[in-house]
Amino acid sequence: MVPDDTLDGDLPASRQLLTRYDEYISAYAGLIASARRELDIFDPDGRQLELGRSSRLDPLFAFLRGAPTRRLRMVVHDTRHLETECPLFVRLLGQFAAQMEVRITIGEARRASDCFIVADGAHVLRRAVAAQPRGVLYENDPQTAANQRERFEQIWVATEPGLAPGPLGLS
Repeated sequence: MVPDDTLDGDLPASRQLLTRYDEYISAYAGLIASARRELDIFDPDGRQLELGRSSRLDPLFAFLRGAPTRRLRMVVHDTRHLETECPLFVRLLGQFAAQMEVRITIGEARRASDCFIVADGAHVLRRAVAAQPRGVLYENDPQTAANQRERFEQIWVATEPGLAPGPLGLS
Protein backbone atom coordinates (compact mmCIF):
# COMPACT_ATOMS: atom_id res chain seq x y z
CA MET A 1 0.00 0.00 0.00
CA VAL A 2 1.09 3.52 -0.75
CA PRO A 3 0.81 5.92 2.22
CA ASP A 4 -0.85 9.18 1.17
CA ASP A 5 -1.73 11.08 4.30
CA THR A 6 -2.72 10.43 7.90
CA LEU A 7 -6.08 10.17 9.60
CA ASP A 8 -6.52 9.97 13.36
CA GLY A 9 -2.83 10.18 14.10
CA ASP A 10 -1.19 6.84 13.42
CA LEU A 11 -3.55 5.51 10.74
CA PRO A 12 -2.04 6.32 7.34
CA ALA A 13 -4.31 6.76 4.35
CA SER A 14 -3.43 4.32 1.61
CA ARG A 15 -4.36 3.33 -1.90
CA GLN A 16 -3.80 -0.13 -3.31
CA LEU A 17 -4.29 -0.87 -7.00
CA LEU A 18 -5.94 -4.20 -7.75
CA THR A 19 -5.42 -5.89 -11.08
CA ARG A 20 -6.82 -9.38 -10.52
CA TYR A 21 -10.14 -10.69 -9.32
CA ASP A 22 -8.52 -12.64 -6.45
CA GLU A 23 -7.00 -9.36 -5.19
CA TYR A 24 -10.47 -7.80 -5.25
CA ILE A 25 -11.95 -10.68 -3.23
CA SER A 26 -9.09 -10.48 -0.73
CA ALA A 27 -9.64 -6.72 -0.38
CA TYR A 28 -13.39 -7.36 0.04
CA ALA A 29 -12.77 -9.75 2.92
CA GLY A 30 -10.37 -7.35 4.63
CA LEU A 31 -12.66 -4.36 4.17
CA ILE A 32 -15.70 -6.15 5.59
CA ALA A 33 -13.66 -7.50 8.51
CA SER A 34 -12.44 -4.00 9.40
CA ALA A 35 -15.90 -2.34 9.24
CA ARG A 36 -17.40 -1.31 12.58
CA ARG A 37 -20.49 0.78 11.79
CA GLU A 38 -21.84 0.72 8.26
CA LEU A 39 -21.42 -0.82 4.85
CA ASP A 40 -22.86 0.59 1.64
CA ILE A 41 -22.56 -1.80 -1.29
CA PHE A 42 -23.40 -1.16 -4.93
CA ASP A 43 -22.99 -4.08 -7.32
CA PRO A 44 -24.96 -4.81 -10.51
CA ASP A 45 -26.21 -8.19 -9.27
CA GLY A 46 -23.91 -9.40 -6.48
CA ARG A 47 -22.63 -12.21 -8.69
CA GLN A 48 -18.93 -11.33 -8.48
CA LEU A 49 -19.12 -10.98 -4.70
CA GLU A 50 -20.10 -14.67 -4.65
CA LEU A 51 -22.58 -14.15 -1.83
CA GLY A 52 -23.75 -17.73 -2.18
CA ARG A 53 -20.51 -18.94 -0.61
CA SER A 54 -20.18 -19.12 3.15
CA SER A 55 -16.61 -17.82 2.95
CA ARG A 56 -17.97 -14.56 1.48
CA LEU A 57 -20.83 -14.34 3.97
CA ASP A 58 -18.84 -15.08 7.12
CA PRO A 59 -17.35 -11.55 7.22
CA LEU A 60 -20.82 -10.02 6.69
CA PHE A 61 -22.28 -12.23 9.42
CA ALA A 62 -19.50 -11.23 11.82
CA PHE A 63 -19.99 -7.57 10.95
CA LEU A 64 -23.75 -7.65 11.60
CA ARG A 65 -23.46 -9.80 14.70
CA GLY A 66 -20.90 -7.38 16.18
CA ALA A 67 -23.51 -4.80 17.27
CA PRO A 68 -27.23 -4.22 16.69
CA THR A 69 -26.48 -0.68 15.49
CA ARG A 70 -24.43 -1.84 12.50
CA ARG A 71 -26.04 -1.27 9.11
CA LEU A 72 -25.64 -2.81 5.67
CA ARG A 73 -27.30 -1.20 2.66
CA MET A 74 -26.98 -2.86 -0.72
CA VAL A 75 -28.16 -1.72 -4.14
CA VAL A 76 -28.29 -3.99 -7.19
CA HIS A 77 -29.78 -3.69 -10.66
CA ASP A 78 -31.27 -7.17 -10.47
CA THR A 79 -31.98 -9.47 -7.50
CA ARG A 80 -32.44 -12.72 -9.46
CA HIS A 81 -28.92 -13.98 -8.77
CA LEU A 82 -29.25 -13.26 -5.05
CA GLU A 83 -32.69 -14.90 -4.91
CA THR A 84 -31.79 -18.05 -6.84
CA GLU A 85 -28.08 -18.63 -6.21
CA CYS A 86 -27.50 -17.13 -2.75
CA PRO A 87 -29.81 -18.81 -0.22
CA LEU A 88 -27.28 -18.14 2.55
CA PHE A 89 -27.40 -14.43 1.78
CA VAL A 90 -31.20 -14.48 1.83
CA ARG A 91 -31.05 -16.28 5.19
CA LEU A 92 -28.63 -13.62 6.47
CA LEU A 93 -31.09 -10.95 5.35
CA GLY A 94 -33.83 -12.70 7.29
CA GLN A 95 -31.70 -13.04 10.40
CA PHE A 96 -30.58 -9.40 10.34
CA ALA A 97 -33.62 -7.79 8.69
CA ALA A 98 -33.49 -4.81 11.05
CA GLN A 99 -29.88 -4.09 10.05
CA MET A 100 -29.91 -4.90 6.32
CA GLU A 101 -31.68 -3.48 3.32
CA VAL A 102 -31.35 -4.60 -0.30
CA ARG A 103 -32.82 -2.31 -2.95
CA ILE A 104 -33.05 -2.38 -6.73
CA THR A 105 -32.21 0.48 -9.07
CA ILE A 106 -34.79 2.25 -11.22
CA GLY A 107 -34.56 4.92 -13.89
CA GLU A 108 -31.17 6.48 -14.63
CA ALA A 109 -29.47 4.57 -11.78
CA ARG A 110 -29.81 1.39 -13.86
CA ARG A 111 -27.10 2.77 -16.16
CA ALA A 112 -24.39 2.64 -13.46
CA SER A 113 -21.70 0.18 -14.52
CA ASP A 114 -19.21 0.39 -11.66
CA CYS A 115 -19.30 -1.39 -8.31
CA PHE A 116 -18.08 -0.30 -4.89
CA ILE A 117 -18.24 -0.73 -1.15
CA VAL A 118 -17.95 2.13 1.34
CA ALA A 119 -17.16 1.19 4.94
CA ASP A 120 -17.48 3.47 7.95
CA GLY A 121 -17.06 6.65 5.92
CA ALA A 122 -13.31 5.99 5.66
CA HIS A 123 -12.64 3.01 3.39
CA VAL A 124 -13.63 2.28 -0.23
CA LEU A 125 -13.26 -0.71 -2.50
CA ARG A 126 -14.11 0.29 -6.06
CA ARG A 127 -14.00 -1.04 -9.60
CA ALA A 128 -14.75 1.56 -12.28
CA VAL A 129 -16.20 -1.15 -14.52
CA ALA A 130 -17.88 -3.98 -12.63
CA ALA A 131 -17.20 -6.48 -15.40
CA GLN A 132 -13.43 -5.95 -15.20
CA PRO A 133 -11.10 -7.02 -12.38
CA ARG A 134 -9.15 -3.74 -12.05
CA GLY A 135 -9.97 -1.79 -8.94
CA VAL A 136 -8.67 0.28 -6.07
CA LEU A 137 -8.81 -0.14 -2.31
CA TYR A 138 -8.68 3.11 -0.35
CA GLU A 139 -8.13 2.81 3.39
CA ASN A 140 -8.36 5.58 5.98
CA ASP A 141 -9.31 8.05 3.26
CA PRO A 142 -12.39 10.00 4.40
CA GLN A 143 -12.39 12.33 1.37
CA THR A 144 -12.55 9.49 -1.15
CA ALA A 145 -15.09 7.74 1.06
CA ALA A 146 -17.24 10.90 1.25
CA ASN A 147 -17.20 11.23 -2.55
CA GLN A 148 -18.13 7.58 -3.02
CA ARG A 149 -20.78 7.78 -0.29
CA GLU A 150 -22.32 10.74 -2.11
CA ARG A 151 -22.47 8.62 -5.27
CA PHE A 152 -24.10 5.81 -3.27
CA GLU A 153 -26.72 8.24 -1.93
CA GLN A 154 -27.47 9.44 -5.48
CA ILE A 155 -28.03 5.84 -6.54
CA TRP A 156 -29.98 5.04 -3.34
CA VAL A 157 -32.63 7.71 -4.03
CA ALA A 158 -33.26 6.06 -7.42
CA THR A 159 -34.19 2.66 -5.98
CA GLU A 160 -37.18 0.70 -4.83
CA PRO A 161 -37.46 -2.23 -2.42
CA GLY A 162 -35.65 -5.19 -3.90
CA LEU A 163 -35.06 -8.23 -1.76
CA ALA A 164 -36.96 -8.68 1.45
CA PRO A 165 -37.05 -11.52 3.95
CA GLY A 166 -40.20 -13.59 4.18
CA PRO A 167 -41.98 -14.46 7.45
CA LEU A 168 -39.34 -16.99 8.46
CA GLY A 169 -36.39 -15.04 7.11
CA LEU A 170 -36.65 -16.68 3.70
CA SER A 171 -37.87 -15.20 0.43
